[in-house]
Amino acid sequence: MPEFYDYRLKFSKNGPVRFVGHLDVMRYFQKANRRAGLPMRYSEGFSPHQIMSFALPLSVGATSDGEYLDMSLMQETAPEEIIARLNEVMHEGIEARACRSLPEHSPKAMTVIAAAKYHLSLRESALPCPAGEYADHLRDFLNRGQILTEKKTKKGVQQVDLKPLIHESDVREDGSLLAILHAGSKDHVKPALLYEAFHQANGWESAPNMLKVHRIDLYEEQEGRLVPLIETDPGADAIPLND
Repeated sequence: MPEFYDYRLKFSKNGPVRFVGHLDVMRYFQKANRRAGLPMRYSEGFSPHQIMSFALPLSVGATSDGEYLDMSLMQETAPEEIIARLNEVMHEGIEARACRSLPEHSPKAMTVIAAAKYHLSLRESALPCPAGEYADHLRDFLNRGQILTEKKTKKGVQQVDLKPLIHESDVREDGSLLAILHAGSKDHVKPALLYEAFHQANGWESAPNMLKVHRIDLYEEQEGRLVPLIETDPGADAIPLND
């Protein structure tokens, strides 16, 4: 019998709670886990804490249907029971959506993230032109052979080509964008960086809060495909990687 059991939880973050920062979300789940009576595993030492980790922190103000939390329990618990217990005690705006047990010694979600899927739209007051015209400009921009921009890194400002880091894109007639962008510890693409490059290419200003960001899901790479961190329907949501 294993000494502990690892699980991956998928949850949503919508409504006013989108203005709650990542550290406060961590504290929120610590309290929710205790209220739900989950048999959490704790670290050793003078200040024991629940053993859990989040996949990819969400920017303040963004919403999401695809956030992930890895947690370690001292007792084997049915994933359905974990979901039910948490949803009984959590406040409106944060909801457990799916859960699965992890094989022993599985890598943490934060270490395997390869991409993130977003629905992105500009706030109406920030549109520099009519929505249909904006959509046409955005399609032209995404169809370029290269999308060069400057990105701040630990080594300073570097020029990067965003084109190979955009795995999928679909511009809607209302000017919004469904996009799967490279994510993780290497070559991470923030939606704001893409839109800043787009606006700069067209001579438009970029306001800090002009973009509405909704994260749909997070993916890992498996055998040349992008697969959701929790695959509820095996193979159905897999996406071939760019060559």
